[in-house]
Amino acid sequence: MARMNARNRKKWYDFLVKRDGECCNITKVKGNSLTLIVDHVDGNDAHNPKDGSNYQLVSRRINLLKSAKIREQSPVCVCVGVEEGLQENKQMAVNSAEMARNIESEPAFREYIYLEMVAKGEREAAEFIPEAAEKARCSPETIRQRYLPKVCSAIGFYQMEKEPTGEGDKVRVVIRWRPQYRKHCLVFQAAKGVAKKGTEVKERSALKPVEKDPVDQP
Repeated sequence: MARMNARNRKKWYDFLVKRDGECCNITKVKGNSLTLIVDHVDGNDAHNPKDGSNYQLVSRRINLLKSAKIREQSPVCVCVGVEEGLQENKQMAVNSAEMARNIESEPAFREYIYLEMVAKGEREAAEFIPEAAEKARCSPETIRQRYLPKVCSAIGFYQMEKEPTGEGDKVRVVIRWRPQYRKHCLVFQAAKGVAKKGTEVKERSALKPVEKDPVDQP
C-alpha cells in the first residue's frame, strides 16, 4: 500500500485491531505493530474509503506476496508463496511465545541460583537443575543448555567444576561461586552467624531463672 504517516497508520491500525483482531487477516496468525502492516484489500493504493472497508492487517510477508510483481507470476507460484508465508508467520508466532516464556523464566532462574549460592556456596548440578527448572517454570534442558552456560560464562558470577565422587572414575559437576564473587556468600554467612549468635543469647536469657529482689524475700 502507499505510505501512511505515523498518525494515520496508528489510527487505522487501532481501528483494524478492534474490528478484526491483532492478526494477519489472511493467515490468522497473531502479530503486533512490528510484524503487521495496514494493507489494501484490493491492492489498489488509490482506493481509500473513509469507513476503512478496503483496509486489512497482514504480515509483511503476505503484503509482499500481494505486490504487482507476485501477481504477474503464475497462480501456482503465488499459492506456493502464500503457503511459505503462512509457515513463516506460524514460526514467528512460536518464537514470540518462546520469547514471552523466557522473559519470565530467566529472571526467576537467576534469582533462584543467586539465593542458593548465597545460602549454600555451591550446589551439585544434577540436583540443582531440576529444582531450578521447577522454580523457573521451564524445562531442565533450558536450564542446562541456555541459562547455566550464561551465568557460568567467563564473565558470570558462577563456575561449574568437575570433581571425583570417590566411586571409581565417577565425577560430579558442582556449581559454585567464582573466587572473585565469593564475598557474596561470606557476607551472608557472617550475617547469618551474628543473627544466630544473637538468637542463642536471647534463648539463654529466657531460660535463665529470674532472681528475686532481696526486699521481696521473707
